[in-house]
Amino acid sequence: MKSLLGKVLIIFIIGLSIFGYSKAFPFEEDGFKSGMTKKEVREILKTWNFNKIDEEEDLIRAYDTTKTAKRRFVFGFRNNKLFSLQKDFPPSMSNFIYLFNKFTLVYGKPTDSHSEISLNSSGETRSIMFWWRKKFEINQLSYNVFPNNDQLYTVVYIETIK
Repeated sequence: MKSLLGKVLIIFIIGLSIFGYSKAFPFEEDGFKSGMTKKEVREILKTWNFNKIDEEEDLIRAYDTTKTAKRRFVFGFRNNKLFSLQKDFPPSMSNFIYLFNKFTLVYGKPTDSHSEISLNSSGETRSIMFWWRKKFEINQLSYNVFPNNDQLYTVVYIETIK
């Protein structure tokens, strides 16, 4: 029995290496799924009623232009397939703590963290970032303090297997 299982496993591994395995483990966030085309993302965005949608070669930015609205999504594409989604949130310490706790409950302790203080021509910038990993899905939580405003956002993205 052991040798049969071993042979099946070897055949499976050889099959993966011959045919290539480029599938990634998917994420789904607010109705957006990794692997969606730009056209599919655009269709869903119509139901969100953003004030502005900009496109570049591998990006779609959807956001509101009013000062009271804080919604902004940034979609990243590779080969016309969605692989990352950034969502901005109203920057506040209570929102940061809420999101940190949410990620910790779902994914456990962060797998990595980084903080820095930098100085540039517009003043001092402070940042703190945390990452959680689940198989090939990576979630990032970032809080940035700039001289004139703060920014709180999450990013979910996938690593592809080659």
